Amino acid sequence: AILRQEHSALAAILHGLQFIAGKLERGEHFDVKVLRAMLFYIDSFPDRFHHPKEDGYLFPTIQKRTGAADAVIAKLEDEHHQGMLAIRVVEQRLLHYEEGGAAYGTALAESLHGYIESYRRHIRTEEEVLLPIAEQVLLQEDWQELDHVFTGHSDPLLGLDARQGFDRIFTHIVSIMPAPLGVGPAN
Repeated sequence: AILRQEHSALAAILHGLQFIAGKLERGEHFDVKVLRAMLFYIDSFPDRFHHPKEDGYLFPTIQKRTGAADAVIAKLEDEHHQGMLAIRVVEQRLLHYEEGGAAYGTALAESLHGYIESYRRHIRTEEEVLLPIAEQVLLQEDWQELDHVFTGHSDPLLGLDARQGFDRIFTHIVSIMPAPLGVGPAN
């Protein structure tokens, strides 16, 4: 349930990114700080908390119980790495857009669309392929351990509950994103 909740939050951010990509393609104005906040959330939460826990706990626990998921796990692990690289491309293209203007909007929109589609495919694979395997093979004690791991998103450097920080960032994004995706002012 925790994984699906986290995927839902990420899907909402991806939807917001798609909204902004559409504005870029149409040459419409959008608030760059909204895009920056969404990129910060995606870059920070999955890469620092969500994916390492999948790679370090969920995947090995499934592999301990079955080899049936080995190929999909290898693919998902590679996608975690590729996603970290892809977000850097988006961030670099945003910088070009901010400094160079509308001439860089198409490249930014293209990188957003590629990132969004890749991430959506990744989430679908986890939810439609991997989690059903996990539901079949994992034992109650496996789920208890995974629940403990995934509910504890404390920042090892700062000693803070990171989930609260990411919840605040998500709330901030919704508050500055214009309707219909958020409750912020219209652009």
